[in-house]
Amino acid sequence: VPPMSSPEKVSHVHVLDQLAVELERLLDTGSAESVHRMRVSAGRLSVWLELSGRRVLRDDLRWMRGSAAHVRDVDVMSSSERHPAWREHLESERAAALSSARANLTGTRARAVIAAISYLPPVDRPVAEAGLRRLARRALRAGESLRVDEREAELLHRARRRFRRLRYALEWLGHDAGRVKSLQDAFGASNDASVERAAWDRLPPAIRSRVDDTTTRAVVGELEARVDARRKAALALWRESVDHVRA
Repeated sequence: VPPMSSPEKVSHVHVLDQLAVELERLLDTGSAESVHRMRVSAGRLSVWLELSGRRVLRDDLRWMRGSAAHVRDVDVMSSSERHPAWREHLESERAAALSSARANLTGTRARAVIAAISYLPPVDRPVAEAGLRRLARRALRAGESLRVDEREAELLHRARRRFRRLRYALEWLGHDAGRVKSLQDAFGASNDASVERAAWDRLPPAIRSRVDDTTTRAVVGELEARVDARRKAALALWRESVDHVRA
């Protein structure tokens, strides 16, 4: 979490240092923790840039996050207890995803991004506060768009992203982000369930053939029930929180 900002400026140095450290840890160990923390640090810095009104380097930070996104998805799924064939498949898939992430992030681009951001000055607090209000309005619109179709995956995904960015913005400015973090967590859990459900359908035939029909029906039923329950929980929390975000 970014340190408490000064009354006049919002400095990014602490989080930038974290990004550099976690990038090296990812390349060295490939641990789930390093993957997650690298992506979080990059996401926080992207929001810091948005608070300042800058567009420069945000695409590069998105690329860094995206390079390790599939590794993170597999790590989330690996925490579930599933059929041995599923776990073996995930181990193989993670190894391939991590290899791809390392190939991308070992090059000069990632380090050049970190170096470039290090030259940027802190953000004036009034500028950042105005940026926070923009992010809050976007989060509100994303949440209210769910009225159109509460089952639409893209709308749920967009709301999750907007709540995450609003949470980071609040933390950059030292504001209470507890309610918005709860929203992010709820929509994140909903997204994780959807990712796992879709991944089961993409299992290679050789893996599927090792799972009997009874087990398949049980697993699919459980996954679909989890998707539905987590989606409903996220939407209920949003309805409870909309006035907070609006304020």
